[in-house]
Amino acid sequence: MWKKGQIAIFVIIALAIVGAIIVIVSYPQISTIVSPKEISPQSYLSSCIEPDVKEAVEALARQFSNLF
Repeated sequence: MWKKGQIAIFVIIALAIVGAIIVIVSYPQISTIVSPKEISPQSYLSSCIEPDVKEAVEALARQFSNLF
């Protein structure tokens, strides 16, 4: 009974090692297939932050207008 479980554990570990080796070997090929396009940091930040800032300013404007 103990030997069957031990063999199963060794098989699982062997499959994990083989899978890791396959991923490591094929990783350089994957990265050359999909190359990211050049993005300027300013446009990236403005596209990420601008909608949130507009929403926050509108919320503050609504709250401020309720005070007066």
